[in-house]
Amino acid sequence: MIKKFKWPKIYKTEQIVESYAYDLVESNIIDYYEVIDITDLTQDQINEITKFKDDYNEYSVLYGAFFDIIERWHMEQES
Repeated sequence: MIKKFKWPKIYKTEQIVESYAYDLVESNIIDYYEVIDITDLTQDQINEITKFKDDYNEYSVLYGAFFDIIERWHMEQES
């Protein structure tokens, strides 16, 4: 009998990958714009990042990280 493939707690692996992608994208943005935190970005800078995301591969593992960072920036601006 052939065993079916299983991956217990795969959601934990997905969380690790998403977190790592977020950290990489955040770090790259912070380094590029020479800011301390994402919330220090200007509207023009976030517009550039949004354009980059929109032109990027929507199926990339990094796409979601760009989306989350942009959303975080907008939420911080509202508060």
